[in-house]
Amino acid sequence: MVKMINQPVKNSGHDNRTFHLGDDMSVRLPSAKAYVPQVEKEHSWLPKLSKKL
Repeated sequence: MVKMINQPVKNSGHDNRTFHLGDDMSVRLPSAKAYVPQVEKEHSWLPKLSKKL
């Protein structure tokens, strides 16, 4: 089994932590329990915003 999460990215945010996932991807995770509701909010808004980008 290949270890996919290599290391945290250098400049991660306050609400979330970002980790390299292999060579071509990354994963963003809430840094504390209080930030978990933001995930659902972003999940609902990002598809709407992507149409405007």
